[in-house]
Amino acid sequence: MWPFSTMTLAAASFWNSAANLGLLGSAILLFLATFVLWQTADRKEELWDADKADANLKIAELNKEAANAKLETERLRLRFAWRTMDKDQRSRISSKLKKYSGQRFEIVTYTSDIEAANFGAKIHEALRDAGWIYVKIASWQTVG
Repeated sequence: MWPFSTMTLAAASFWNSAANLGLLGSAILLFLATFVLWQTADRKEELWDADKADANLKIAELNKEAANAKLETERLRLRFAWRTMDKDQRSRISSKLKKYSGQRFEIVTYTSDIEAANFGAKIHEALRDAGWIYVKIASWQTVG
């Protein structure tokens, strides 16, 4: 067991004492490290719980904002949605207007208003189904 086999009593005693002190110091460091780990683990859990509570509050606020945004989006969608007429509505209108069959009609919309033109086409279908007569406008003149 080199170099221990050639040591003197004084050297062996010195290294034995040094190793004992090192072991004692290591045991003290191990105790301190364990204590610090134990204390910081508890503190980390407290802080995580606080962060979790804050995050849950923020999530609740954001969910409320999202719900309000969804309601506002739906309100705006309904406000600015294109007017429509399904086949059932067209049929009911036509049946009520059939007694005026032969009536002449025209539909005028702004050429740039696609929504109005689309809805005008639906009205045109309902009136045509009621036996009304479409009169096409020859042309428009602008004043100015």
